[in-house]
Amino acid sequence: MGKYLVIGPSKAGKTALLATLFHASMDRGIAGNNPLIQVVAENEPMLNLINTARQTIRIGQHPVSATDVVTKLQFKLITRRKLFGFIPMPQQESTFQVWDGPGGMLFPTMDENVDQGDSQQIRAELIDALRESDGFMICFDSSNQSDHMVLAMFEHLPDIMMRAWEGNQFRGRVCFCLTKADALFYDSGTNAKKQTEATSAFKYASDILPSAVMGTLRNYCLPSSAVGFGWTSVYGFLPKGEPNYDKDYDGLRLRRDEQSGINVGRIADNWRPFRVLDPFIFLATGRKGAMKVVKARHLI
Repeated sequence: MGKYLVIGPSKAGKTALLATLFHASMDRGIAGNNPLIQVVAENEPMLNLINTARQTIRIGQHPVSATDVVTKLQFKLITRRKLFGFIPMPQQESTFQVWDGPGGMLFPTMDENVDQGDSQQIRAELIDALRESDGFMICFDSSNQSDHMVLAMFEHLPDIMMRAWEGNQFRGRVCFCLTKADALFYDSGTNAKKQTEATSAFKYASDILPSAVMGTLRNYCLPSSAVGFGWTSVYGFLPKGEPNYDKDYDGLRLRRDEQSGINVGRIADNWRPFRVLDPFIFLATGRKGAMKVVKARHLI
């Protein structure tokens, strides 16, 4: 059973990403009565997270907030593939755990007041979990290029990697998840989805982050380790391509409103999280989907 860790600065969208997995699997994974992808919660914290996220349609905003304690979320990822599009293949089950915790404890930014005692304890727990993991995901808010966010990555990732492997090299897969693509390309209007798909997540991450961040991954991972880069959005895009996200409301663009007259069925059908499953499928199976995957030795 694989163990996977999700890390990143505060407000990077880690918890929201996990919470949206089940809904995304229902949208992407069902063709008639033939499920292709299933996400099955295997412990109470993950089940509660999924149930909370399903309130998004009712209230128009993602109700999931970042956690203030380290929580072990366990779920099973079941995939069923068809050879040549019609020959059923044996299903593959990947049961693994994700350690979800407060970003500020592991990647504190300059504007955060973090209790040093609690921070050291949780930081030690997360580093232990990282050392024992089979793969890990780094979430970064692509729409926030502030000095605080960039410095958090520059200052803390090298220390985390050094403490976790103490001179050894990580053998598993690494995923760099660029969240909140809807907000980054918000001003592109109906071209937002096309622009997201056409923009290289690998190049974007390499451009906005100091080279020492990529150099840290190169140094502490085996040269042959696969490192994936991809865009995600928990709100997704509407059929014409504009983000299904309203910056002023900080929630769904297409949502329940007494004046709009939009029915719940249409709102639910148009809430289509964008590529949120790809990072998890990549970590669990190695299948890259829409992600850009490079070998650690090619990181610069």
